[in-house]
Amino acid sequence: LPGDAFWTLDEPRETLELRCDTDAGLVETVTHDLRKAVRMLLKHNGYALEQITSPLVIKTSPVHQSILAMVPGLLTRSHYHHYRGFYRNERREYDWSNPKSLKKLLYCYRVLMTGCILLREGVVEANLDALNQRFGYRFLDELIERKRSEGETAILPDDRPYIAELDSLE
Repeated sequence: LPGDAFWTLDEPRETLELRCDTDAGLVETVTHDLRKAVRMLLKHNGYALEQITSPLVIKTSPVHQSILAMVPGLLTRSHYHHYRGFYRNERREYDWSNPKSLKKLLYCYRVLMTGCILLREGVVEANLDALNQRFGYRFLDELIERKRSEGETAILPDDRPYIAELDSLE
């Protein structure tokens, strides 16, 4: 944000969220002011790590590159608590949902696998396809493709086999 944004009685808008429907599907963009991004990183926020390290970059800068270079030194065991809590919230939402959303189930897998890779390798990987290349769940490839073809509202008629694997991964 420009410096003038902070010289008002109102709090500046530090986060900008944009949603756009395209031929390829829904595109969601979230960006934060530098001050907020640094605060989030210092609080061991995995979401902020995922945003900083995302390969999906619209525009970069030397500041972004310098923060990206700091990421390995920012990783701590506290990130375990972030991903553990994140998973529990996502799982609770999934369990309460009716009908069962394929998107929510895939998100549960993504959160757990991202946390596992972060703890094991010190790498932030949030792409479900790339994560599953490491974990090798064949059914996940099929579910990912199903979500791509059926869209955001795809439903699971029987989720029991996937829940058993999710519980095992947890």
